[in-house]
Amino acid sequence: MVSIRSLALVFNILSVFLAVAVIVINVTDLPETSKEEKPFSYGFLVLGGATILVCLVGFVGALKGHICTTWVYAISQLVLLIAMIALMTVSKMHHEKKTPPEEILKLAFEQQKNGKDAMVEYQEKYQCCGINGYGDYIGMVLPKSCRGENNEDHPGCLGKMKSEVEDNLSAPQFVGWALMVVQMASFVWSTILGVRLNNKARRAQY
Repeated sequence: MVSIRSLALVFNILSVFLAVAVIVINVTDLPETSKEEKPFSYGFLVLGGATILVCLVGFVGALKGHICTTWVYAISQLVLLIAMIALMTVSKMHHEKKTPPEEILKLAFEQQKNGKDAMVEYQEKYQCCGINGYGDYIGMVLPKSCRGENNEDHPGCLGKMKSEVEDNLSAPQFVGWALMVVQMASFVWSTILGVRLNNKARRAQY
């Protein structure tokens, strides 16, 4: 009983730490998040906060050995796990549907060739030049946005945009999947603890 209770508490604590990490990551990224992606950020914030509250219930159930509280915690963790899986899946599908950087830059560069300074937005934001570098502007006028304040050379925009996309997704996805694994373990061990507590209560009645 003690070892199962200890495992339930350990995974409970891990759930809290990972939930806090989910909240911190999404709060930090919120100012730079686009309007269409903010609902996902708010969803992760709600699930992170709910996980912390549920874990407080789990602490009470595991420490005090309350049967009802333990089962409420186990079921709540299962519900949160399902909600997290759904949100992560929808969020991933949304990102996959977004226009890839290659197509965005290709369209902008075609407009650049037709006399519209369409690349300036990306070149100033990412401190880059062209799609793959200065070579893209051979035979064309090199925009001022291709040079830095000290006239240093800038790399191509495609690599910078891809790096930003990968950086924006890697940390949230890693923490999100880690939280789901811990929630699954919390559900399993709290369920086992609940069964043991039920059996102990039945034996006490005889």
